[in-house]
Amino acid sequence: MMILERQLGSMEYQFNADIIINSITHWQIELAKSMSKRLDDVKSFVRDPAQLSFISFIDVVPSNYYNSLVKSLLLVIPNEIAGGQKSPFGWEHFARRIPQIPTLHIDSVDYLRSAVILAILDVILRFSFRFNASMIKKETHSLLIKHAFSYLKTASIRRLAMDHEAKMFEKITVRWAIIIGDLSQIGSGEIMKQVSSVIDLTQKHTAEEIVLVLSSVRYIFAQPTVETAPDTVRLIRDLVNHYEKTKKSVVKFAIISCLEKIAQSMNFSSVDVMSPWQAQLHREMMELYKTMMRWGNTSEDLKAASVRVCVAILANSSFEFFQPTMMALLTELVTRPKPKPYVFQVILQILRGRFFLDTKETAFAKVLDKFTMVEAFSYMPRPVGEESQQLVSERVKFIAENLFIRRRERLPSESIDTVVAILVQMAAQSLDITLQLLKHMISNKSMDNAENCYLALRAARTIIDPDSGFLANATCSRLDPRFPDLINGIPYEFDAHLADLIQFCDNAAGISILGISGQLIEPGQGKSDDNISSNSQLLSSQRRPRSNSGNGSVLNGNSSMSNKIEQMYARGESDLIAMLTESMESMSMRNSMSFAAMDPFSNAGPILETKKILEKGEFQNPEVFQLKIKCTDLSAEEIDDHNKKVYSSVSDWYEKCGQPKSNVKKFVYSSSLESFPIISGQAIPIDRAGKERPDLMMILQLFREVIRILAFIPQPELVHGKLFIGPYLLHGYADLAKETSISMEKTFIKYPEMRIEIIKAILDLIKNTSLSDVSYASIMLHLTALIRHWSKDFDAHMEVIDPEKISRLSCKLDACLLIMLARPNPRIRHASLSALNDFYSISQAVNPHVNEPGDLPLQAILNNRSTYLSKNAMYSFMERDLLGHKLTPKVIGQISLLPFGTVASSDYSYLFKFYLGELARQFCLSGRPKALRHCAKFLSSLAVPYMTSVTVVDNEFVITYSNYMVLLMALAGVPLKSEFGYSLESYSDADNLLFNNFRHFLSPVNNTWEIRAIVQASYYMHISLYQLYVVHLWQWYAETRQNTPEALHPRMIDNILYAIRSLSQNRDFEIIAREPSVFQSSIIEIIVDFIRMTQITLQNLDFRTEASISRTKLAINFAVVSSRLAFSIFTAQRFILNEQDVYIDGVSRPSLFLDITFPGLGWDILPRQSALNLLKDLTNAVEASVGYDLPIPKIAHYQRILIDKIGIAAEMLLVLGDVFEGDALPADTLMWLSKLQRTGFNVYPPVLLFNYENALGTVLAYSYSVAGNSTGFLDAIFNQVSGFPYLECL
Repeated sequence: MMILERQLGSMEYQFNADIIINSITHWQIELAKSMSKRLDDVKSFVRDPAQLSFISFIDVVPSNYYNSLVKSLLLVIPNEIAGGQKSPFGWEHFARRIPQIPTLHIDSVDYLRSAVILAILDVILRFSFRFNASMIKKETHSLLIKHAFSYLKTASIRRLAMDHEAKMFEKITVRWAIIIGDLSQIGSGEIMKQVSSVIDLTQKHTAEEIVLVLSSVRYIFAQPTVETAPDTVRLIRDLVNHYEKTKKSVVKFAIISCLEKIAQSMNFSSVDVMSPWQAQLHREMMELYKTMMRWGNTSEDLKAASVRVCVAILANSSFEFFQPTMMALLTELVTRPKPKPYVFQVILQILRGRFFLDTKETAFAKVLDKFTMVEAFSYMPRPVGEESQQLVSERVKFIAENLFIRRRERLPSESIDTVVAILVQMAAQSLDITLQLLKHMISNKSMDNAENCYLALRAARTIIDPDSGFLANATCSRLDPRFPDLINGIPYEFDAHLADLIQFCDNAAGISILGISGQLIEPGQGKSDDNISSNSQLLSSQRRPRSNSGNGSVLNGNSSMSNKIEQMYARGESDLIAMLTESMESMSMRNSMSFAAMDPFSNAGPILETKKILEKGEFQNPEVFQLKIKCTDLSAEEIDDHNKKVYSSVSDWYEKCGQPKSNVKKFVYSSSLESFPIISGQAIPIDRAGKERPDLMMILQLFREVIRILAFIPQPELVHGKLFIGPYLLHGYADLAKETSISMEKTFIKYPEMRIEIIKAILDLIKNTSLSDVSYASIMLHLTALIRHWSKDFDAHMEVIDPEKISRLSCKLDACLLIMLARPNPRIRHASLSALNDFYSISQAVNPHVNEPGDLPLQAILNNRSTYLSKNAMYSFMERDLLGHKLTPKVIGQISLLPFGTVASSDYSYLFKFYLGELARQFCLSGRPKALRHCAKFLSSLAVPYMTSVTVVDNEFVITYSNYMVLLMALAGVPLKSEFGYSLESYSDADNLLFNNFRHFLSPVNNTWEIRAIVQASYYMHISLYQLYVVHLWQWYAETRQNTPEALHPRMIDNILYAIRSLSQNRDFEIIAREPSVFQSSIIEIIVDFIRMTQITLQNLDFRTEASISRTKLAINFAVVSSRLAFSIFTAQRFILNEQDVYIDGVSRPSLFLDITFPGLGWDILPRQSALNLLKDLTNAVEASVGYDLPIPKIAHYQRILIDKIGIAAEMLLVLGDVFEGDALPADTLMWLSKLQRTGFNVYPPVLLFNYENALGTVLAYSYSVAGNSTGFLDAIFNQVSGFPYLECL
């Protein structure tokens, strides 16, 4: 049994080893592939899945394999070390998997080698914190240390070619420092030998090597023991000795930094009685304090570094030494005129006591992008309870008085974050005193005090933000019973100041000063950040219990590569690696070649760093504010898919109607939403006059802070009132626009009771502002995102929703979104439809509408009449090309309809105009009157000014103008005020209607695009204004002809008839012959007059001598208007007959219109005869031009359309009754009619065959003819015999 257990154990070990080996092999292969692809195309490189997978695998590897795992990984490291193990599967083997390496420049190869080192160290970091003597063998421990210091030595003599190499070097060195710190827990003897070696004055080491080694060991120091105390004292003295003898500043700074780390590890604050060795160490630290003060006095540059060591010694010293010494130091710092940045860093560290930023744990947290400052709020200069609250309060008052109230000079820009942190740390220790200070700082709203206002607001926001950690961790939250009341009172104390501040900022740096952004701001685009505190938590998997020296968050090593290391320490930076990088770059930069020209990695940034690799892994920070609001926006791929669908369907329409589909793509247009450069957070503001305004930088920061704090202090005027922050989404300063986005979304989520008012404020912003599509898109995407979020969580907040308010908001939203559908960009239209649909689900759940005409929301019409909308839109679109008559029920059943949403989400903006017009027409027929009035108001305030303020006529303007005109025509009959009722019955005047606001657009215009927009939009004229519109056209023409005949444009009649043609093509046009006239002359009589005037213009038209497209189009319009007017009268006759039974021969049967007249319809026999004769003459003119070489090729195309429309017009005119006089039809007329009948037009109705024998004979003769189309003549005979009314079956 024991043998079997041993065999099983051996098999399990071997099996696990095989898995690990296979995993390492697979990782190397995939890593090499990824790097190879990156060399081909830097932009295509994505975080390597193999690295992610391997790191996850490492977490489950048993600890007894750690030793072998480390040795296997070290084999691949490119650096060779003395006595290192050789392997055929090392770096050379890995490099062979990247075939491009032989062709790369040496610097590119070096960068690639660094990338591999970084990937290996990222893996080792994931388990090095678990190391102990039983896991890692002595030789492996030594091997790791040798590799670390070998890399450091090699790096110290290397030259950094470019900035990205310096960044890679920094990342690698930080990781080595963490690993060295982990190895020191097993044994630090070999590490200390390296330190002793580099500071040995008898040995020759470069300054770079000394700095690197001292920096790499900064995480090895821990609280000394009786065994390690002598070594610590010896190291301190050696470092001091080396400092005294060296002349290199960079080495001096490195030594001071190392002494600071030693001082941080020695804590005597909690020791009551010191043992002899502790007393010796304490005396050594006191001497070191004096030494630091002496060093600091020798140089202002060294002062910053030295004082930091002094503060660390004070934080760890006995209380007897701390109290008088700290007050002396603090007094010196806060009373210093024009303090340098390091002063504020030191004051902050005094307040934080033993909370140190740069520790091993926080360095690892930074590598994983998992760091926090929240723990700092629970620290004080001394351990909690050691000082009385009175003593703490007096210190806070002292700092407040001397550092803030008495200060007159401006702060250094790089110290702003630090000073805010000081205020928050003061609040954590004495909230009441700090709040009094903040109120004093914010009381004066002026340019000179803008900085104080900014500091106060930012500190206040950090204090009241639950995610900052202040409320849960502040020391006074546990010690001061007034803490909850003080916190709850902050919004009331600051609320009154916010309105004044926003006005002050707007006057100084608002849109009127800095202009509107040309950049699209999308929901979730900005990320709320704060240098004082992060919303994240510490690592979900802690490396090791935190040492007593405190914990921190960031290695503040993000300064410019061009600065010298002394300047970095003067700014109070704490990351020596970043300082070293700058120093080495300054000393070793190779300027003799262009690395970017030969290196595919140039400007690509580092690869495989853990921060990038793990940002979506298990360590991802869930608490960082990532906007919960998401808008289902259109991607470029989705728009392309919709474009393909639209193209296919429209091509099918043309094909089924017998027309070429080559011109389908001419209907494509989409306005651009490309972003233009705007002011970034670091750039100097430029006003609208093009002048740089550096004086506005602080105002803009204050501006941003006012907006950010609204998520915690929702001041009503700013959230949704007169001072609504929505316009700042468009501000030319990028950070302000993005913060506005974040603040709006946070406020919307946090305060459900304000949602209705916020939506209304956004709608009012759209209504009262004329903007570009980029700006509208920014607003619409936010509006849609807010409503989308609301629709998903409104069940949780039903109690704060007022049904009546929802109904009113629904009406206003319908109006706004209908107007936004007129914009020529699919993303805006898609956002509008999304918002309609989402809000419809809310309103239906809260206050369902009645499913009857007159009470339908816009979305209900889209839902219930989608097919009907699509059919009518298709018909109106085809009528544009005069093809609507070919869309018979049979044809419609064979072609694919395009859904409304598909066209709206495509680039076919020209086509969408017809869908938009049909939607507006249906909305007027069935929509809510209140929503329609809102539409009219939106159009009056938004569309009309836009259409009259043109400066550049481009495609975007022309399409928007056309769409707005469609909406204006469709809603022309809507009253602007609620006291005037909405009706579908005809109006005789437009004094209170929307029509009155744009009727001046119908005055004479010469622009082709404007004429086309107006006349094509006439198709959608509101049904109650058909009569008024035609009368208006007539009065306009008559007044012009009478008063200013010289202004009578030659094509005025052409344009008027074009407008009447578009109006008559609407399927509802037939109502003009049914309803009574509201004017003295009937609408038919007026149209007949226009037809008569057109006949005069078209008389004796000869295409051979007058090849004019305008005359050809006029003839087409004449034919279309004649046919549509005749059809309208015909349907009116049928309507009358259906109302009153007609008896013929004593039998009730449909009339054949033999002897029945219909008075009042207005188109008598003689005018109809004249129109018919002109149609015949036009036919002859076209036929006469056949064979002639016409100067304008397009005329032939329009002539074919003209012949088609002449046939339809003749058919409709003759169905109304006999227009001829005499016993027989004239021969030329009979021949013309027979040609039309043979072509397929039914121009021989029963009444004509009944009255004229020669017509009947001709039809009978043709019906028996073998040649030609006899079917049409047979149909005429059948209709004559059967007695069926004409068009009964159409």
